[in-house]
Amino acid sequence: MFKTSQFEKQIKTDTKFWGTNPNSAPNYNWYTNFHARMGVSFWSITRSVDQSGGDMWATWHLDQDRIAILVGDISGKGKEAAYLRPKIQAAIDKTISKEEKPDKSLSHLNESLLGHLPKGHYIAMLYGILDFKDQSFTYAGAAWPWPLIIDNTNKQIIHGDGSGIPVGLIKNASYETRKASLPTQGTLILYSDGVSESKSDKSGCKINKNSISDMIVSAWSEDQTRLDYNKLFSLPSDLKVADDYMVVICHFGDKNKR
Repeated sequence: MFKTSQFEKQIKTDTKFWGTNPNSAPNYNWYTNFHARMGVSFWSITRSVDQSGGDMWATWHLDQDRIAILVGDISGKGKEAAYLRPKIQAAIDKTISKEEKPDKSLSHLNESLLGHLPKGHYIAMLYGILDFKDQSFTYAGAAWPWPLIIDNTNKQIIHGDGSGIPVGLIKNASYETRKASLPTQGTLILYSDGVSESKSDKSGCKINKNSISDMIVSAWSEDQTRLDYNKLFSLPSDLKVADDYMVVICHFGDKNKR
């Protein structure tokens, strides 16, 4: 698990994803305390086609036991997608940050963005709630790659379902709330489609979604309780990505630390 100082630095860095709405802005002291009490850490690895991109993620607290997490991939690449980000973040601040039920949250966000995006543009997205009291992840997807829940102790990978209609594409889109159990010593991994499209293995071939699970299995560290994050998803510095690349990792610790 990451040290608290690293977690604090990451939260400060990623505040740009929340905008200016106090209801959705991260409470820095709360996150610090939550990390110490619950043994929870977030980490992200991102790379854009150019200096800016359309991948984004955010997390905010709902109460002392629950964290909301959102990941999004705006259609288009690089600056083309980044241009739409402020408008989408403003819509998120007004809708998802005030909702707790994932399917309804995505439906409201979809309706708020219809007619406000350029023709043919949309957002692939997943919004979920991590509940560390009942050890569950409740979420809804909108054309998002399957979320992965890792049971590090038993070396098991649970594949979720991120399917759904992209946000901002059609009127009256409906979404499905799904629920998965969180293992006591576990990791949640959410990644954009740029991971499977851009990352190459030693042979130079693109890695498909099935191979991502194989990467996870091979990356378990010697103590069998944590993933080697850098080994798992870091990119060579000279590798040019074909699409915006984002991996968001949430690791939650032993139950007796909660």
